Amino acid sequence: MLRLLLWTTLLAAGVTSYYTGLPTRTRLVRTKEGPVRGYLERSASGKAFFAFRGIPYARPPVGELRFQPPQRHPGWKRPLDAKEHGSVCPQIDTFSETPLIGNEDCLFVNVYTRQVRTRMQSVSSQPVMIFVHGGMYIRGSGNDRYYGPKYLMDEDIVLVTFNYRLGVFGFLTTYDAAAPGNYGLRDQVLLLQWVQDNIASFGGDPKAVTIFGESAGGVSVSLLVLSPLTKGLFHHAISQSGSALANFGASGRKMGFTDELAEKLGCPVANITEMVGCLTQVPSSQFLASASPFEHLYQPRVDVEVEHPFLPEDPRLLLERGDFNLVPWMQGVTEEEGWPFVPIFAVVESIFLGVMEGDTFSWGLMSDLTTRTASSILECDADPTAEATKVRDFYTDLVIADLNPFLLVARVISDRFFNAALLAESSLASRHTAVYQYMFEYKGPGRLFFSNISTLEVSNTDAGHGDELMYLFSQTELPLEKPGTPNHNMIRNMVSLWTSFARTGKPTSESPAAPDWPIFTEQSQRHMRLDSNLTVGEKLFEDRVEFWRTIAVNEPWRRPTGPDCERLDIRFSFAPLGEPVDDTLAFYNAMHQMFK
Repeated sequence: MLRLLLWTTLLAAGVTSYYTGLPTRTRLVRTKEGPVRGYLERSASGKAFFAFRGIPYARPPVGELRFQPPQRHPGWKRPLDAKEHGSVCPQIDTFSETPLIGNEDCLFVNVYTRQVRTRMQSVSSQPVMIFVHGGMYIRGSGNDRYYGPKYLMDEDIVLVTFNYRLGVFGFLTTYDAAAPGNYGLRDQVLLLQWVQDNIASFGGDPKAVTIFGESAGGVSVSLLVLSPLTKGLFHHAISQSGSALANFGASGRKMGFTDELAEKLGCPVANITEMVGCLTQVPSSQFLASASPFEHLYQPRVDVEVEHPFLPEDPRLLLERGDFNLVPWMQGVTEEEGWPFVPIFAVVESIFLGVMEGDTFSWGLMSDLTTRTASSILECDADPTAEATKVRDFYTDLVIADLNPFLLVARVISDRFFNAALLAESSLASRHTAVYQYMFEYKGPGRLFFSNISTLEVSNTDAGHGDELMYLFSQTELPLEKPGTPNHNMIRNMVSLWTSFARTGKPTSESPAAPDWPIFTEQSQRHMRLDSNLTVGEKLFEDRVEFWRTIAVNEPWRRPTGPDCERLDIRFSFAPLGEPVDDTLAFYNAMHQMFK
């Protein structure tokens, strides 16, 4: 009798909640690993959704699992309280008073949903959007600080964000089974499998999954599209400001920094198995601090040596053959990707060269910096002076009318690291699948993604790297935009474009006046210009991208054919010419003092 009374009471509460439209403040969802409890929150427009934060999706990658592919989590029996985020992965936080942050037990996923499937109530399945955070593969997380759900939760979707291993923990390799590398990318694959297994319980449709990411997250999306390990795990892809063909994308080269790191930590190097065993026992904080001088060199790689490679060949070859997941693919950049990195280059140069003059740099210094930057990204057998001079002269002529020396370096960074790679990837991919290209041009007041990057004054009227994220995600340190403002209107535009693509595989604006977004082809090279008003453009940065085809560039996806480089094979880095800093923690502390 008591059991019947309790059941009747619960049923009445559920019916009352359903008919009054007032959801309960918590909701229990059963995943294959165990039950999780989420909490009621409100979207930007006041719509109810449930947030499930800090759900483990893999066994903690500690001890002997430090340099191994992720394993499924063994599960739990009691309800897991999913109110707070889990730990971020170990990393150096430039802007923190304590630069070493994070814990190796960091493989957590966050799920945000408008409706949850229960035994009492069935719901229609909603499209799923999985976001891969950026951070040069050395920092960042999927947490709310930068990637909050309040704008996207105005739409009927399920949003997923997550952490993956970074830096030396995510990409150290011995180029064999002892430490195969690409652990951070394999974390992403396991997360996609977790979504397939569990997302229906959160009201999501496992057959309508869109992956999207920015910067290193955009590279990750491109690599997930190319990987044979991800077939059937997603159905649309969006690469924002990142390409598998970018200089900070996947590398086919072998670099011997693991031995050097092992010697630094007192581990044997003659026997690889013993060396890796020793490295797994080093405390994470000591390991991170010792590896930090080379942190920007640990990156995705072609791992053909392992039995089931994540990336079996150079990305360009896979794209040329159409040997990848043939899903609708959005790809794009901001109007001036390089802007946020100019102050970093300036501050780094000032630390090492002592050339800072207040907050102003001379034209001659920036011209020289352009030459130095160009020299670091050329093929080994190229004449650095001649090639770098071509780069300097081209961009000097390009921006001389603006009388803005910062623009010179910004455009070198934009074109080399982002724009040229985007066009190459779009052109090759469009031969085999539908590609939608864009350029984000809107710059709203008070919404710069890297606004806290430096106190240096850099006059900028163009959208920079990461700025489009401000119109997709809420941030904990910024108030929500008020309806009717230009920024809020842009948020509505961006959210509708991204979520419509997740629903149908074609980005469509909710504005009836917006033009139809054309498919990109090698011939027309049409793209959508994302601003207050949407317009169609053609041949993105044509002259500037064409110029880079004349430069002997050191491409990470190209296996070396000539003599080995004596200088470092670098990605985009904070250190001048990519050289490791002897005391990296002191370097970051100096940066923190200048930035705060």
